[in-house]
Amino acid sequence: MLRAMLRPTWGRCAEGSAGMGVQVNAWKGAWWIFVNHHGQRKAKRVGKGKECQKVARAAAEKIQARLVLGDLSRLEEPHPQEITLQAYGQQWLATDVALRLKPATMEK
Repeated sequence: MLRAMLRPTWGRCAEGSAGMGVQVNAWKGAWWIFVNHHGQRKAKRVGKGKECQKVARAAAEKIQARLVLGDLSRLEEPHPQEITLQAYGQQWLATDVALRLKPATMEK
């Protein structure tokens, strides 16, 4: 029974749990925050040193609290705005072409 209690449980959810977790670990020489929420996983590098460890732990507590309240904004990727071909062409002419070509060439 004691062996069963000492086994690592990362990646497994206990019955009735919400399936989420926020951990702070040292990895690749720096402190990282690892978020696992219902199959979605994210990792964010905080930095090196004791001060960064304290910052990472504080941030992890805030993220955990937001997940408990149902705020998933930290896990969702921002969706780029869709742009039409005409708008993209105008933007391309104004930025890339205007910088690389002479004005006489642009008029053609």
